[in-house]
Amino acid sequence: MNGMAYLSIGYHFETDNYFNDLFGYNPSTNRWVQQIPIPALGRRYSNGGELNGKGFIALGYNDINFLNDTWEYDPNTMMWTPKAVFPGPARQEGFSFVINNKFYTGGGIDNNLGLNYSDLWEYDPLLDSWSVKSSMPLSLVGSKTFQIGNAGYVLGGFDSLSQWSINCYKYDQLTDSWSTVISFPGVNVIATMSDSLLGYAITDTSLYCYNPLDDTWTIKASVPGNVYGTVSSKVDSLLYLLSSNGEVLSYSPVADIWTKNYTALGSSERPRISGRSLVFSDTAYFDLIKYNINGDNWIVDSILDVDQWLYSIDSVGYALKSGGYEKYNPLSHTWTACNPSPLISADYSFATTQFGYILGLSTNSSWEFWQYDPLNDLWISKSNFPGRNQGNGNSFAILDKGYIACGVDSTSFAIDDFWEYDESSDTWNQKPVVPGGPRMGGCATTWNNNGVVEFGITDAVGIDMCDINVYDATSSSWSTLNHPLGCRSGNVIGFSNENKLYVGQGEARFSMGVRDPFYDFWNYDDGTSGFPEITSFENFDVYPNPTNGSITLGNFGKNIIEGKVEITDMYGRIVFHSWIDSGSDKRTIKLNVSSGMYLVRVYSDGHSIHSKKLSLNELDNSIGSFKVK
Repeated sequence: MNGMAYLSIGYHFETDNYFNDLFGYNPSTNRWVQQIPIPALGRRYSNGGELNGKGFIALGYNDINFLNDTWEYDPNTMMWTPKAVFPGPARQEGFSFVINNKFYTGGGIDNNLGLNYSDLWEYDPLLDSWSVKSSMPLSLVGSKTFQIGNAGYVLGGFDSLSQWSINCYKYDQLTDSWSTVISFPGVNVIATMSDSLLGYAITDTSLYCYNPLDDTWTIKASVPGNVYGTVSSKVDSLLYLLSSNGEVLSYSPVADIWTKNYTALGSSERPRISGRSLVFSDTAYFDLIKYNINGDNWIVDSILDVDQWLYSIDSVGYALKSGGYEKYNPLSHTWTACNPSPLISADYSFATTQFGYILGLSTNSSWEFWQYDPLNDLWISKSNFPGRNQGNGNSFAILDKGYIACGVDSTSFAIDDFWEYDESSDTWNQKPVVPGGPRMGGCATTWNNNGVVEFGITDAVGIDMCDINVYDATSSSWSTLNHPLGCRSGNVIGFSNENKLYVGQGEARFSMGVRDPFYDFWNYDDGTSGFPEITSFENFDVYPNPTNGSITLGNFGKNIIEGKVEITDMYGRIVFHSWIDSGSDKRTIKLNVSSGMYLVRVYSDGHSIHSKKLSLNELDNSIGSFKVK
């Protein structure tokens, strides 16, 4: 789907771990990108396929339960949706195929009851319903399948006597009938795949091709690598095998040639949404993924496969891409090569209103600072950076000044140093350190003409940071936001748009080398979005706070003109709203809501003039609110 092959769920024998994760393989860049996992139990022995451009997964087993739930994955929005529950008997190791956008599954075994199945079920995605179809001639367990035209083919597997089947069965969708075709010449089928004309089956390193026109099998080029635990996928004109050990093999039916692509997919190498991003209009751009801010949806876009986003200047994005320095035009959705970067790394980068800047290592291993002039496509060396920051930190710009924050020093110890670069004088000035202590990783962005440095880790084997710090360049001071996101370290994402701050992702560290990824995503509204000015009531009260459900709002009467009060939960859902009469001094409200955090807002003449957090379990009077996205 979307020019990518997808691998999901499964089982790891050594750790006895059942997966519910999802990875997409991009053949054009030979890279994996981690997607949103199924919001359900991990499992193996499931069946899956592609229906109308969306992924579909059904059934499964986890050594405790047979699972009959079904899920649909939309690669454009990166969202999972539960679908109609499978109505047939519980089972594992069944077969499946897709014909004309309908999903079929059958066969398998119920180990608990010792029952083998030969039935076939059809799922219609338009009706979101299942119906039973004609049973196949023999009950089979662990069979493999492929699809050609209006027919699905089932081969291999074991019968009810645990004998290996050499028969190959054909299901005709148009007539809802089964027939037997020529027997498979090999044994122990471990993977199957097909293009629009031919079917393929693999046994160890042997590849066999089935031609339905003359009902024959022929042997093809030997498979060059390990294909244990393999699933297959077709992308453009090539067939792909995605192996349990992370290998990717592609096969060209026209040339009869195998190519070994990705060599390994270790747990530490699995890429996720990168923390660096750029925002143009209503879209935030990440590596391989873009986020539509107004539509609140994610889209995989292979043209965005960059090594590292650097900055944007005049609505054009700049990135290190495929070893070069290129600019991206979001309107034309195209890349253009630029004058190569003079540095081999861009450990810190930011852009003012006119120029881009990078700080990193040169080819002779010196630490250098360079300015990029986009009008002339020219690099200019600038004043050497005097700080200790040697990478793995954060950077951002506020108008015509750039900032370098945190990271590691030359001995790889985390630091909290904070430096300002003045473009007009080409000078560096040290500023107050980032609150919360030394850190590396995390994320930084510019928000409401302030800088934001968030999260991180104290050192390579240290403790995750929990803070979101805001820098006011006018007063040269820091403040800290209250938030519900907890602590997290690397791969945090952060950007801003229309006065809102967006934060999410990252990882939680449990022990050395063991991390658990976050998939959440939030925006923070400080109450200024859409309103250039907000007047605050000095004596505005919300009490008691925390509360058990009954609260009083007070000291707002003389300020109210056509006023109203509105209370929302942390997901932005309104749980209470009511009008306030002009001249009222206070208002008592009885809330019938569950415990948690809520936001109380008072409006006058259509404008939000004050907001306060309301808690049913802990005191929190911070202004503003985080909303999960």
